[in-house]
Amino acid sequence: MKLSTLKLKSLFIFFLIICSCATRYVEKAATNNRQNTKIKLPDNFNPNKSGYIFMNKTNTVKFIYDPSAYKTKILPEDKIYVLGSFNGWQKSIGSKNWEMKKDKKVYILEKPYEQLFVKGAGGDPEFKFLKNKNEWQEPNYIDKKYTQGRNLFINKDVFRKQEEISGYLLSDDIKKVTFIFQPEVYDPNFKKNNDIFVVGTFNKWAEAIGNPDWKLKKTPGGIYTLEKNVSEIDVPGGSGYPEFKFVTDKGKWQQIDKISSKYKKNNNLWVNFDIHGDITPPTPSKAVLTGKSRLVVTFSEPLNKNSAENSVNYVLKDGTVKSATLLPNLKDVKLVISPIDIEAENYVIDNQITITGISDKNGVKMKRKTTLPLTISRPLLKKFFDSIPAVNFGLGAVIEKEKVDFRLFGPRLKNAEVLLYKNSEDKEPFKKLKMNRGNNFIWSADASKKEIPHGTFYKFLIHKSEGDFLVNDPYTKASVGSAGKSIVIYHETKDAPFTGWQDKNYTTPSKDKIIIYETHIADLTGKNPACSDIPHTFLAMTIDKPGSPLNYLRKLGINAVEFLPLHEYQNGAEINFMKHYSWGYMTSLYFAPESSFSTDPAGRKQVSELKKMVDTLHKNGIAVIVDVVFNHTSNADNALGMIDSEYYFTGGNKSGCGNDTYCSRPMMRKLILDSLNYWLKEYHIDGFRFDLSHLIDQKNLFTAENIAKLESAKMTKGNLILIAEDWSNNRAELKNTTVARWNDSFREDVKDFISRGKKKNSILDRIRWSKDKNFYANPMETVNYIESHDEETIANRLNNEEWTNKTNIINRAKMAGIILLTSQGIPMILEGQAVMRDKDVQTQDYKSNVIDWNLMKNNSDFLDFYKKLIALRMKNPVLRLAEDQPNSFYKSLKTKNKHAAGYVLNADSSIKNEPKIVVLLNPSKNVAEFILPEGKWKLIADEKEFYEKEGKEIDGKIILEEGAFILGMQK
Repeated sequence: MKLSTLKLKSLFIFFLIICSCATRYVEKAATNNRQNTKIKLPDNFNPNKSGYIFMNKTNTVKFIYDPSAYKTKILPEDKIYVLGSFNGWQKSIGSKNWEMKKDKKVYILEKPYEQLFVKGAGGDPEFKFLKNKNEWQEPNYIDKKYTQGRNLFINKDVFRKQEEISGYLLSDDIKKVTFIFQPEVYDPNFKKNNDIFVVGTFNKWAEAIGNPDWKLKKTPGGIYTLEKNVSEIDVPGGSGYPEFKFVTDKGKWQQIDKISSKYKKNNNLWVNFDIHGDITPPTPSKAVLTGKSRLVVTFSEPLNKNSAENSVNYVLKDGTVKSATLLPNLKDVKLVISPIDIEAENYVIDNQITITGISDKNGVKMKRKTTLPLTISRPLLKKFFDSIPAVNFGLGAVIEKEKVDFRLFGPRLKNAEVLLYKNSEDKEPFKKLKMNRGNNFIWSADASKKEIPHGTFYKFLIHKSEGDFLVNDPYTKASVGSAGKSIVIYHETKDAPFTGWQDKNYTTPSKDKIIIYETHIADLTGKNPACSDIPHTFLAMTIDKPGSPLNYLRKLGINAVEFLPLHEYQNGAEINFMKHYSWGYMTSLYFAPESSFSTDPAGRKQVSELKKMVDTLHKNGIAVIVDVVFNHTSNADNALGMIDSEYYFTGGNKSGCGNDTYCSRPMMRKLILDSLNYWLKEYHIDGFRFDLSHLIDQKNLFTAENIAKLESAKMTKGNLILIAEDWSNNRAELKNTTVARWNDSFREDVKDFISRGKKKNSILDRIRWSKDKNFYANPMETVNYIESHDEETIANRLNNEEWTNKTNIINRAKMAGIILLTSQGIPMILEGQAVMRDKDVQTQDYKSNVIDWNLMKNNSDFLDFYKKLIALRMKNPVLRLAEDQPNSFYKSLKTKNKHAAGYVLNADSSIKNEPKIVVLLNPSKNVAEFILPEGKWKLIADEKEFYEKEGKEIDGKIILEEGAFILGMQK
């Protein structure tokens, strides 16, 4: 290849240009026998009119003031200044630092590039020239392409198109590399108080987060940089070159969608030395087995054909190379080798190839031998992975009669060890156990219980072809945070405050009687006065005193709490709980309870305190449902990804969170089922809600056999509750499985009806367990809700509509509650819903989510209404039938008002000895008239109140004003 003259010493690639009065600046020759690589400037670019030019060699911007461009007469004693967004404008008047020097007919001033990139009002650095101390040089005669309003501006986009988005710069001698992070290119919402790190193949990726050696420094212009020796980063990835990404100290990986494909490979950024000139020999980056007898070796650049096709240049550790063929792209070499059967039982992928003597097309030869592990192409790798059956025994730290047996699944590990620690903060283990590989790639090691008592800390040290990694046990039963050490747990040892299960007589409510309350541990306990000593904890949920969360739930009439994820998840709660608040959907460990909800993570309290909470809720007649997230994992603190990312992950991002899991893989499905079984047995959980269930191979997960096994693992009486968040195109996939599903159609139709008077006919369908019989086999397969953690609340929707009358808003919110609690199906209420909490969609911060307990007092009438609605539902079976009913059970009441609705339940008296229920709703601005069915009806509730005893008799014509409603009964 021709040698490039791309100068990478400055922060960004620009033209090498020499200043002259009326012409462009062009630098002619380059050193080191390189030729200039030109980047096209805008047509007719004139530095004397733009007021500046970038100087690549000196890493500066040269300001140029040409008096003739402003039609200004300059006297010898006059002084010219540059003032702008980068120096405080008027604050720098008279400053020697910003005074320009005369150079023939123009005035010039050079400043470091970094110092100038402080945005003005237009989004770019803005400036003006000032004559003496009071004569602004207005750009009246300057072309508009050089101005923003009345100012000149530095158009960074013209000159920085390549290097601002490459992520790095190289010095002229290719000995130094400067990493460059410009926030707006990667994340427009980047928080200025975040630290940013560069991580990659050269520093073990996520392990370098928080390491000051890899932290970028913020420049005055808001750009972050870090200079390193090339020798420090010259560790190639799959591309054959160093690969990297930027990540915040909070573990947020910066997206690279806007980066030119020239600077990306394998969904990472890369430092491709050969983009800048052929100064390096070809580098073999990977050797991929594409068939039993076919291997493809990929090089970093086009090769010399003779050297590439000389088979003696390739030596297999196990096997022989029969021939070599250079493929048309000139970078890949196809080798025919002796056959390798990867589907043979317990085949171990540990072969490797040594390569030497290869030259690129310009004759630059490899300087040394390179040995690469053999990897397997995706189609073959899939066959290999799928050939490994799920084992039928436990993994993790398995407690046996006399010993603790550590077991780890790692299909492509070279070796593994167990590192044992006495304290959670210890850096050095007190003992190491070498693990041995057994059948189906299970690595194991054991030691006596005396050596490994309850509470021992440990980690796995795994050895892979990519390097050595310290990881948590994916099956650990407790952990000190998502990144801390795993903990050996003996469940027979009862740590305080848990003294043993007292829920022997507890029975999980049947689905037709259940009222679900969705909440987050921290939201419910964070600002509750009764929990002020131990907020955000499992134990806070056990406090039973007036006004406590437990007391509140019991009085509200709730009999099932659905907690947002309780698995150990990625967060920074150990640093600052409120600052690093999270809903918990970035799971790290599927068997360990979230340690930030405990009073002492290192003391294993998350285990005993979670048990105490569940037992207490059961004593109060409240079931515990846990939201589980198997469709994806955390990005940082990801044990599965570090052990074998290609086994456990699809490489896709259908979840929107990255790290989509490969749930159809036998050992991943085993992990899911093992986790569910474990939480049922050890924590007496009553059920689970599955996040984005359509991404977890739900058809094969929720089989009759698997559900039966889970039912048998349940430790309390009553049926297991399974709920799916299924947003697939095939909503019928789980029909007849007993798995209930969140009903988003119910949610949106109710909100549209009460806020705008729309979807009237849909409402009359929704009360019939949605009437979507193609999706649901019976009412117990639909979870009806109008609020969840993901969406705006009813109060927020109504407050953003045209209603300004608070009474109208409250009445419409009451209507939503009436529809929810008089519809067939399983109702779910969100925390704060019963007290009119106002929260916007998808707000995941502490302040927006934590419950303000003053709402219980401020909106006490509304809360009382919800309590009585729940009691009404529990008292009347016609509102919560487990089976489908004939059409005659429901009766729609006519009205000329197109935006009002009325209906009767048990209209045909098919449910013997139970009353008929009538509901009339008018969310519109116009009057609505209804005719009640024959007979006398007792008023239960209207917009004025919920009557303690059945109210007055009503019959015949009913007239409802705007926002009015009626709930009545006929026995």
